[in-house]
Amino acid sequence: MVERCIKIIYNLSRAAKLSWGLKKEAFDVMCKVAILPLLMYGTPVWNDAIEYKQNRQRYVRVQRLSKLKMARAYRTTSEEALCILTGMTPITL
Repeated sequence: MVERCIKIIYNLSRAAKLSWGLKKEAFDVMCKVAILPLLMYGTPVWNDAIEYKQNRQRYVRVQRLSKLKMARAYRTTSEEALCILTGMTPITL
């Protein structure tokens, strides 16, 4: 599921360039509608598996990538700042 989400994020970001393409608001909605349901699919099943660091890092990586694209921020931006800029809560919560 993680690889599928990453592919969708990169495809959406190609469609939303700075000077042409999708507007920021449309990109935000598409990320929230396309990525979050994929990540949340099967939550009761992987709820116990998220306790392992490796699994948690994979999901956090996908959500961080989508937040970076939504906020159009640098990759060095902190996770807390991205949460505030995008209005999203961390997936591990």
